[in-house]
Amino acid sequence: MFREKKKFFFLGLFLVIILSTIVFLRSQYVIPILMYHSIKPEVERHDRISVSVASFERQMSFLVRNNYRVLTLEEVVDYLRNKKRLPLKTVAITFDDGHEDNFIYAFPIIKKYQIPVTVFLIVDAIGKPGFLTEEQIRQMQDSGLVSFGSHTLSHPYLTELNDEEKIMQEICDSKNQLEDILGKPVIAFAYPFGRFNQKIKKMVQEKGYLLAVASKPTRYYCPYDFFALRRIRISETASNLFLFWFKTSGYYNMFRSLQTGKNG
Repeated sequence: MFREKKKFFFLGLFLVIILSTIVFLRSQYVIPILMYHSIKPEVERHDRISVSVASFERQMSFLVRNNYRVLTLEEVVDYLRNKKRLPLKTVAITFDDGHEDNFIYAFPIIKKYQIPVTVFLIVDAIGKPGFLTEEQIRQMQDSGLVSFGSHTLSHPYLTELNDEEKIMQEICDSKNQLEDILGKPVIAFAYPFGRFNQKIKKMVQEKGYLLAVASKPTRYYCPYDFFALRRIRISETASNLFLFWFKTSGYYNMFRSLQTGKNG
């Protein structure tokens, strides 16, 4: 009799631990917002901002085959603002800078798999060698799959600018110029190098953006801060689909935050 009670006690304890772990992990789930930069035919493994065409296609195919739900950034914010529980296996996809290879190599794959993405443009770079032209931008927008946001005029370290008027130009003029090109409001902003402070964040908010994305993890990250949405950088190392799965799991940011806390 004692052995039976002991067995049921440990079984119950085991179930409580399992259920508590599941509840804890679910509470830590944050939608992974993936951050790409450049898509190229061939990429060196040490290249931290590029992904090969073959890897990018495998990754998009992985999302579709495994029934991931790919949201636009506007949809992500809508979920967060209304405190709706995000379904598991949900991701959002962004590109930074506006490299021309986004049109040449990424765009055909985006259309093939019908995956929505947001591209953050360095406005002064539009039309320069290696960057998207206005015509390419319009073609991508007309597909209904690609949205565009501002990545400032010239991609400076905003936190290192002492001239407040210059910061305002980077934030506000880039928005106005993009809206002229796109013929629609620009609501999304990406901080260059992922760096910002409270003053810069407030400027972005006051100038009519509805959301802003960063990239640097912090230990006390708030997933409901629409002007500091954290992203996960994707490089060629994620050609390993196990690593890509981990980065799209919704729990990768939790481990990053723990590591950041250890490192101070």
